[in-house]
Amino acid sequence: MGRKARALKQSALADLAGVSLSTLERIERGKTVSAEALEKVTAALGMPADYFTAPRLPRPQKEMAEWIDFLSYVLNKHKVFKDLKPSRDRRAVPSPASMSRIDLL
Repeated sequence: MGRKARALKQSALADLAGVSLSTLERIERGKTVSAEALEKVTAALGMPADYFTAPRLPRPQKEMAEWIDFLSYVLNKHKVFKDLKPSRDRRAVPSPASMSRIDLL
């Protein structure tokens, strides 16, 4: 759970982690900071040390297919597109390699 989810202000987390406010701002903007600063912030959040650097795993294909079916239903219900059918061909679901990284902070 990141800073925002915990309703922590940047200054409070910076104090808790023992880093400067500007360092925390750089982390949140995805800028380069020291490994030591990252470790301090993740420790203060109670997160694993690789929280900011580990690749995010894409959703499993079955879950993606269920989302496609759900979105198809909603779009049909609201007549956004004509005759949009739920996908039964699971091969139409993108492969994990083609999915983008999801960053959560």
